[in-house]
Amino acid sequence: MLIKKVKIENFGPFVGKHELEFSINEEKKLNLILGPNGSGKTQLFNAMLWCLYGEAGTHFYQSPNAELLSLNDSIVNNLSNDQTATTKVEMNIIIENKLHMAKREIQFKKIDGKITIDSPTSNKDLASILPSQSFIFIKNKNIGSVIEKFNQKNTDSKKLDRVIQKMNIINQKSSFNYFKNSEFRNVDDKIQLVGDVEPLESQAHGRKITLDYMFLCAAQDALLPNSVLIVDSPFVYVQSEFVLPLYNLLLEYLPQIIFLKTHFHNQNFEFKQGRTYELFLNPEIPSATIKRFKF
Repeated sequence: MLIKKVKIENFGPFVGKHELEFSINEEKKLNLILGPNGSGKTQLFNAMLWCLYGEAGTHFYQSPNAELLSLNDSIVNNLSNDQTATTKVEMNIIIENKLHMAKREIQFKKIDGKITIDSPTSNKDLASILPSQSFIFIKNKNIGSVIEKFNQKNTDSKKLDRVIQKMNIINQKSSFNYFKNSEFRNVDDKIQLVGDVEPLESQAHGRKITLDYMFLCAAQDALLPNSVLIVDSPFVYVQSEFVLPLYNLLLEYLPQIIFLKTHFHNQNFEFKQGRTYELFLNPEIPSATIKRFKF
């Protein structure tokens, strides 16, 4: 799956109508979303997840009136009796070289001072062709433990063998010298690193991050087909000399990448491929954001 365009109306901090067009060019796979904490980077991901599947991340669904959490407080507070407001997310996505539109919408109305919620509408025709997992969403605090968490799941042994085979190919082709004298093996249906290095669970955190990105690249075809990688605060704990090799590794193996990045996590090189949007807190509307297309 590739994400071509996202239109957001009154979802979380995105008050009013917003449109983001993502790069689907094979030579420019990276889409960079910049913004300070609280500017709506994670809510952008939640909006896409909600549009496709009717659900969103842990910061969204936490009450019986979960849909109400998608509507900005400023809109709720300014609604008059019998007045309506709409939360809507539309996405243009490409699946198996065909363009599809996904849409989910909720109508809100204030009656006698209380907000009522209509049932969400959505494009049901997409249910049969959407991948079961359209996004691989990695927060910076979780990168470094992806393989370990994966090893705790029951995975088809043949698919696991395909992933391990590809990880060994990536390992030998890469510029990471940590693991050149080692190889990945399937041990009791778990990924294990065998050779002249410490076992996976004993590796330093920075090296675990490198291994996790190698795994995500290798797992793309066998385990996570048609999934878009979204990384919150990428490369924060990675040594500077390994940032560019890891970035190039992702560009080589993944069809589309979205990085959510604050202004404060600067690297020693510029992300030059794809599109960049910059999010800002809107000083005129509490908890609202505005966007700017940079290049």
